[in-house]
Amino acid sequence: MKLAIAGDSAGEGLAKVLADHLKDRFDVYEVSRTSAGADPFYANLSDRVASGVIDGTYDKAILVCGTGIGVCISANKVPGIRAALTHDTYSAERAALSNNAQIITMGARVIGTELAKSIADAFLAQTFDENGRSAGNVKAMDDLDAKYSPLKNAEGDCRAGARSMSLRPYRDDQRDDCSANPDPAAISGLGIREASTR
Repeated sequence: MKLAIAGDSAGEGLAKVLADHLKDRFDVYEVSRTSAGADPFYANLSDRVASGVIDGTYDKAILVCGTGIGVCISANKVPGIRAALTHDTYSAERAALSNNAQIITMGARVIGTELAKSIADAFLAQTFDENGRSAGNVKAMDDLDAKYSPLKNAEGDCRAGARSMSLRPYRDDQRDDCSANPDPAAISGLGIREASTR
């Protein structure tokens, strides 16, 4: 399993502890920083790691900030991601078994290192059953995600969606018609004044 672990300025220390704890059992990538340095905000960190999960660079990830809340909210803004805030082993286990979460998050100012290790172990020890009783709930979550993600109608026009209105800049190779040219009327209809499309 390819596992990304990352933390912002408040969480990097715990992220490194977790990476060291798990490196002998998993293919661990401690990616708190890029070659350019630390991300300016935890939202950027979460976007970078969560996008890596979506594109297959990583299978799962653990994100850490001061409370775990900011990175969790941010990661869940990436279409297709199911991230869960976990500060106990039962929630970590259920994040995998009931929610098919690809990412768990923790707060370095909330829990200690030994509990954090146990939480990571509990999450990574479980595998979601795609034919189990939670499969319907996960499909419903994915359907809800798709409902608000960028869509193209039959003519190829864009309708408003989370990714097309993202404030993060897109690399040229990430652009498509939706991300480059969001429908102004649709965006206005959602009460969003501006969309950054570089």
